Amino acid sequence: MSKLTDAAALPNTRLLNTRLLNTRPSPMAEELSALCEQVNVETQVAPIITTAPFAKETLDVSLTALLKNTPDPDFIWIFVSRTAVRHFATYLLQNKIAFMPKGKIIAVGPGAEMN
Repeated sequence: MSKLTDAAALPNTRLLNTRLLNTRPSPMAEELSALCEQVNVETQVAPIITTAPFAKETLDVSLTALLKNTPDPDFIWIFVSRTAVRHFATYLLQNKIAFMPKGKIIAVGPGAEMN
């Protein structure tokens, strides 16, 4: 799906009397619904999944080990969604951890790239 940033780019001539079942998780569901409402598409939000970070204790063990790899230029960091990026960034901020890896960072999809 293309970036959901400009409702004017949607082909609104075919959207008259259109209703949408929006199954995206929060906060993406609200973003999509807001765009649809701009072009008079009625939305019903019913997330099929929810997302949440791991428990702090689990993350502390996992990320402490992983963050030791930041100086390694051959270590690749891959994020599969903007939610993964947000949870990772939140963890870093809450724990006052600087993240400056020497290896590549890969963001899968435009949502992950925007974050």
